[in-house]
Amino acid sequence: MTTGVTGVLPFANGGSGAITPLLKGVGYTAINRDYIIVTAGSITITLPTSVSVSAGDTVTVKDGTGAAATTAFTVGRNGSNIASSATDLTFDKNFAEIVLTYIDGTIGWSV
Repeated sequence: MTTGVTGVLPFANGGSGAITPLLKGVGYTAINRDYIIVTAGSITITLPTSVSVSAGDTVTVKDGTGAAATTAFTVGRNGSNIASSATDLTFDKNFAEIVLTYIDGTIGWSV
């Protein structure tokens, strides 16, 4: 048995580990390890700013309503590439879930 240990487990909170889903029906700016379930279309989930990310950072985004094909939402790149492209990601697949992992300044966020 271990006693006297203090601190916060890295997976204890949404934003700090992606265990607790964050339900979002309005625009939102993600932070490392967020697990975002989008509950409305026509909104933007913005990735962390390019100056605040490190290789290996992740953001998970899921269509929680199954309506993305008819009411798409956007994942905004916020200055970093997404899969080496300087364009935002249109999320239009019902119930799909993507994990974006930051690689580097050239690739940006890998899907």
